[in-house]
Amino acid sequence: MICLLDVNVLLALRYVPHTLHARAMTWLSELTTAEKSPRLATCSSTELGFIRIASGPAGWAQDVNVAIKDLQKIMDEWPMSFLNDDVPGHELPDWVRKPKQVTDGHLLQLAAKHGGVLVTLDSGIPGATLIPEVQHNHPSVREPYRPYGVAA
Repeated sequence: MICLLDVNVLLALRYVPHTLHARAMTWLSELTTAEKSPRLATCSSTELGFIRIASGPAGWAQDVNVAIKDLQKIMDEWPMSFLNDDVPGHELPDWVRKPKQVTDGHLLQLAAKHGGVLVTLDSGIPGATLIPEVQHNHPSVREPYRPYGVAA
């Protein structure tokens, strides 16, 4: 199955200081273990979104040219397909009601048209594959409960 990576996933994979970097890397590691050659993909919208956000106020890349090189580094490390965007703008899922949902709805439709899924770190996209939170298996030490003032 094709996994169309959302902009936030691309950013998290590329930039180690990103707050969701570990989450994205854990998912990708588990995916590559389960599927020896996962079919990752981008499209014009996700690539342009990556470049815009990376080179913008977020400050991940110094400028547009650096962001383009950073995107290429992702593609060199994890080979990706490029999905041609052949979905008309008016073909949006019924749940799209607000302007900020338009791109997510479009990407979901684009992935589906190509037999894939949209992979994201955003929990508010119905039908998308949400990368799960990283489970930390740190042992916790807890003393038994004793009311205040009671000797052990």
